[in-house]
Amino acid sequence: MTLGLVALLVAGCGGSGSSGQVPGADSLTQVSVGSIAPGDVIPAPASGDVILTITGGSATNAGKELRLSLAQLESMRTVTATVYEPFLKRKVTFRGVPLQDLLDIAGAPGDFTEIDSAAYNEYAVTLPATILRHAGVLLATRADGETIPLDKGGPTRIVFTDSHPDTKNESLWIWSTKVLALR
Repeated sequence: MTLGLVALLVAGCGGSGSSGQVPGADSLTQVSVGSIAPGDVIPAPASGDVILTITGGSATNAGKELRLSLAQLESMRTVTATVYEPFLKRKVTFRGVPLQDLLDIAGAPGDFTEIDSAAYNEYAVTLPATILRHAGVLLATRADGETIPLDKGGPTRIVFTDSHPDTKNESLWIWSTKVLALR
């Protein structure tokens, strides 16, 4: 039995510590199946703990927004990927939530076409949904095992695996991601 199939079987059985290749994403390795899944009610974190806000989805916990803390993000299914980081010019092992999982948890409408992403430093870019629905995109919360400080591009950032067709488009690598607005 291949490692990928074993990981899929363990994940399907609810094992919380399973590890293995993620089906359809040759460069992602599952770390945890997580405890937060689509359809779960996610309580609003304390205002000082909010690191990411998602708008435009059906899952909300603060008005029309889904506000998430680092602990909540890390309670979702998490994966790792060692990728060439174009700004540091070296390989970095990122850990985070597959972006498609995050979109499913946020209740993204099936017909959304893009995401307006805004960073803590006011940088903003519109990302096409077709690029983000690829298995090789994650919202990273850790780099080389450590949380990512704001002055180093954290606390979250959108990362593309080396196998993603748009990995070399540096304008899509959003550092210090603060808001994802689904449209």
